[in-house]
Amino acid sequence: MNSEIGHGAYDDRDFRARLALIIGAEEPYVWAKRVGIPSATFARVWTQGVAPKAPHLKRIREVTGVSIDWLLTGEGPMRTDEAGSAVVPFPIGPQKEVPPALDRPLLEQVISQVEEWLENNGRVLPPHQKSIVFTELYEMAVEDCTEGEATSDPKKVGRILRLMTR
Repeated sequence: MNSEIGHGAYDDRDFRARLALIIGAEEPYVWAKRVGIPSATFARVWTQGVAPKAPHLKRIREVTGVSIDWLLTGEGPMRTDEAGSAVVPFPIGPQKEVPPALDRPLLEQVISQVEEWLENNGRVLPPHQKSIVFTELYEMAVEDCTEGEATSDPKKVGRILRLMTR
């Protein structure tokens, strides 16, 4: 879905990625409740990339300090002060630490485990959900890393995928 909103182009995939960045480590539906978005409305926003209506966008801005223009189009600063002129420093909310460098073998392991589980269980995930799953599982593996040896836990892969593919 690609349509014009304001000055920039609205793209639902990019919107979902920016929304995921704002939500960070918090459970998406818990975040929505905290922000004041009804779960049915948030379900359309989260799963379909439908842009929230103006009152919900305003509430997201009030709670997180995120620029509505940035959220919808990716243009301009991510966060602004109340006057809308200065960038507000990170973090937005609960955030996971991002590893300094990508561990490609670990990412390949995560992707292989996800693809294998989906195939073995006859399930399918659309690309935007796969990206969320890959990112979360990769970050979990990095967080669980012991003595520099990061591996992805197949049990965690299965648990997350069962939740995502219901």
